[in-house]
Amino acid sequence: MLERARGGYFPWFLNHTDFFNRVIKKQEAKENIIATFYDKSRMYLDEEDRHVKPNQLKSDAKRQAYQLLAANIHMAGPNPVEENWFAFGFCTCYCEWQERSLGGLYGNLLVSDKLFSDFHKMAGIFFSHWKMETATLNKF
Repeated sequence: MLERARGGYFPWFLNHTDFFNRVIKKQEAKENIIATFYDKSRMYLDEEDRHVKPNQLKSDAKRQAYQLLAANIHMAGPNPVEENWFAFGFCTCYCEWQERSLGGLYGNLLVSDKLFSDFHKMAGIFFSHWKMETATLNKF
């Protein structure tokens, strides 16, 4: 009885414990994190840019916009030590709420309000008069 109540994940886990015994090097772990961070945002790039590493995108503006997009998809904003903190105006915010609001506006601009509809319902009081169209990264 108890074994059936564990769900389908537990037998899978028992059959894949070798994953935890695998030794991974620091560089490989770093590359995996970077690769998975950009997975969801890659589809917003033009076809010819989808296989290029983010730091190898041709223009600075495209690279910065892509980094902002990737962070935004993960509901994150740039770190104050990153160039995007200044390039996209996060340094002008007075508090964390304003930073999230600004990030939400960029999210609306970059991926449309479908992904961030809940945020816009919350912030709609302040930004209801703004109507934005989705941008494309090939314009950078």
